[in-house]
Amino acid sequence: MNTKPETMNTTNDSPENPDKNCRECGQPFKCDFPAVARFVHVCPVCSERHAAQGQQRAVVDASAARRTRWQSFCPPAYLTTD
Repeated sequence: MNTKPETMNTTNDSPENPDKNCRECGQPFKCDFPAVARFVHVCPVCSERHAAQGQQRAVVDASAARRTRWQSFCPPAYLTTD
């Protein structure tokens, strides 16, 4: 008698099976490293998109930090000049 529900293996996330479905776009992809397959949940395309968004966010945050720092020690009279 099988006591496991049939829905247990529908996500295809078992570490023994490197073929996975992306949690972002739903497309199937193959994890080339079975040892880390259980930690990988997005396909390479979505992973690259996340990395690009992270880099863009870091650039924007750094720019805002520089502007805030500059405003903290620049005299108010000079903030509006070039």
